Amino acid sequence: MTKILLHLFNLLSSILPYTSMFALKRALAKSAGIRLEKNVRLCGRTLFLGAGDVFIGENTWVGLNNTFYRTQLASIRIGKKCDLGPEVSFVTGSHEFGDATRRAGVGTGGNIEIGDGCWIGARVTILGNVKIGSGVMIAAGSVVTKDVPPNCMIAGVPAVVKKEFPDE
Repeated sequence: MTKILLHLFNLLSSILPYTSMFALKRALAKSAGIRLEKNVRLCGRTLFLGAGDVFIGENTWVGLNNTFYRTQLASIRIGKKCDLGPEVSFVTGSHEFGDATRRAGVGTGGNIEIGDGCWIGARVTILGNVKIGSGVMIAAGSVVTKDVPPNCMIAGVPAVVKKEFPDE
């Protein structure tokens, strides 16, 4: 039943108004097993694909066309008061290296954890086995492949620290 509700959420997310009807989108996502805290705003065309736990903290904005590529082997956790720009991708699945007959070997999965108060720019990709500290700003178009300390700005492919912010 949960899979059907997830497909229904994904379908309705593509046809509901992009930046309104947040309470309805929250209710639909929760009924499909997505864990959302108070006042999470899911914009249109947000997709939850595959299986695996997702938790999004209160007062977080999930921008247009965000995609959560999930695997049962891993979870995605986003803190409170985060802002996710459009077309952000969370990719928990990967593969071990295979032999020459098939380079994508055995499937693997890695958790993604994002601290409170983060700002993630447009078209950022965050891969599995990554923990992002609180107060981080990720520049548009970056690919995050490793852990990020708190209170800094990262950018690039792969993303690296470009600036540190003072602790407040």
